[in-house]
Amino acid sequence: MHISSVAILALLASGVAAQHNVRIQGTNVNARECPHTGCKSLTKLSNKTVYGVCQTRGELVKNSNGYENDWWSKVVIGASKTAWVSNLYIQGGRKIAGIPDCSPCKQESC
Repeated sequence: MHISSVAILALLASGVAAQHNVRIQGTNVNARECPHTGCKSLTKLSNKTVYGVCQTRGELVKNSNGYENDWWSKVVIGASKTAWVSNLYIQGGRKIAGIPDCSPCKQESC
């Protein structure tokens, strides 16, 4: 994903500052409204680099290989638009180094 300097300035002005590049691993990974699989999917991401804003604990996600993770990262998916992706599908492990923790929030209102 390429974000223009105008989009980055818009993110900074809106308080959504891009913090760190993260790599989505997998195809058709849901980017959701909140850190829970019951939340609406805003888009699907496949094997791409996006900007990670912050991370928090959310719903525990398990895959077919037996791996699981309850950490989710808020990522930039467009100009001034963010979504949540389970860290299970982000390169870097359970909790992603370099991505700050988000302020505490309710899952439905993050």
